[in-house]
Amino acid sequence: MSDKLLKLSLALILFLSAASAQETRGSIVGRVTDASGASIAAAQVTVINKAMGTRQALKSNGEGVYQAALLLPGEYRVEVEAPGFKHFVRDNVEIRINDRVEVNGTLEVGGGAETVTVTSDAAPLTTETGSMGQVIDSKRVADLPLSYGNPFQLIGLSAGVAFARDPRLDRPFEPTHIVGYAINGTRANRSDVTLDGAPSTATANANEVTATYVPPTDIVAEFK
Repeated sequence: MSDKLLKLSLALILFLSAASAQETRGSIVGRVTDASGASIAAAQVTVINKAMGTRQALKSNGEGVYQAALLLPGEYRVEVEAPGFKHFVRDNVEIRINDRVEVNGTLEVGGGAETVTVTSDAAPLTTETGSMGQVIDSKRVADLPLSYGNPFQLIGLSAGVAFARDPRLDRPFEPTHIVGYAINGTRANRSDVTLDGAPSTATANANEVTATYVPPTDIVAEFK
């Protein structure tokens, strides 16, 4: 999939009458230290979206801690600089829907023209949050057979989820049925659907939630 294609992220979340909006964007947090473990304050941290080229620049606080928030799902590069230390780069940091990933930077003494690049395939630590869900990645979106190319059928891959409407009416663009799934005991059509964090739902029969749009599978980056 071309990096220039619009990437949509879908989030299926439990609908509660008093619930606040679900944030689908993620964040990268971490601490900047020297080789002895001492905190480095006011270090320049740059978080770069590799596909889009967008940058978020910030500085570590007095305890060396930084946080880059509201990041769209995708791959990022984290660069850290401080006077008297080598340039630190952590590449290929993957952010998924509502992720909170920890990337710590240990700076080595040296000139700013020198760079230490970490390219290990080991996944960064994901800090636990109260958010629960299963991410369906782009490979499964592209490879799994989907009737009429309807990505909402992937809802059924998650544990505790079952289609609870009439199977004969599970048509690809039937508004009251394409998200007719019961989740962990809740009734069907009681969930909210968002596209890149923006609501994509309507109501039917006064108290049922339905999807207003079915995105083509070739522009879906991931699904949760």
